Amino acid sequence: MAAFVLVTTPPVLRSSWPSSAVATTTRGGRSPRAVRMSDAPPPAAKSSSSMSRAMPFMPNPQGVDASLPGFAGFDPFGFTDRIDRRWMVEAEVKNGRVAMLAALGMVIQEFIHLPNHLYSNPLPAGAFNDVPSLALWQIFAFCGLFELATYGGNINYPMMLEWFDKHPERVGGAMGFDVLKFAGPMDGEKAKRLRTSEIKNGRLAMLGAGGMITQSVMYNTPIVDQLLHFQPMNVPM
Repeated sequence: MAAFVLVTTPPVLRSSWPSSAVATTTRGGRSPRAVRMSDAPPPAAKSSSSMSRAMPFMPNPQGVDASLPGFAGFDPFGFTDRIDRRWMVEAEVKNGRVAMLAALGMVIQEFIHLPNHLYSNPLPAGAFNDVPSLALWQIFAFCGLFELATYGGNINYPMMLEWFDKHPERVGGAMGFDVLKFAGPMDGEKAKRLRTSEIKNGRLAMLGAGGMITQSVMYNTPIVDQLLHFQPMNVPM
């Protein structure tokens, strides 16, 4: 059943009302008019620019914007609303770089090994377990020293935010490593395009590295061998 609202404003031209407006009896020189609520102007719809490109049914996250390389509006859990975006950019770029190296390394180590039986396991997860603890600690120590040197000894979240404030010119993840001079100056469209390519490849590598480890554990088969001799998993019903 249609709902009606009584409008008690002074008379206006009929042309300014919706064609389906229903006039009522005039009282005291005033012309109340009843207008169907369904004929009222609809609420303003959100513009397409305010909606996430990656998830069109959700609004864009508030903590990031299209000025960032690789921006797609994907933050369904709202991490960037609670965590400083400079920290998040650093984390994504560096984790993506590690994942790209890991994905390549998991394929290479299937065929090329150090001259020791401890390093001959072609399975990624199995190879990690076979490596002596001292060798793993050497890797962890190197990574930790590299982090300390990169950020001047600032390693926790509050200290990192202060360090970011002191270096507002810093581009997220920039380490000054460009021996082949691909990017050139770290500004301009070319540099942004290259950073976007790095971030997207890093995101793909994070998914790929996780998938490689998962399938090698589930099938107990090396990566390339699994691709060349694919066998579906038998799931009991």
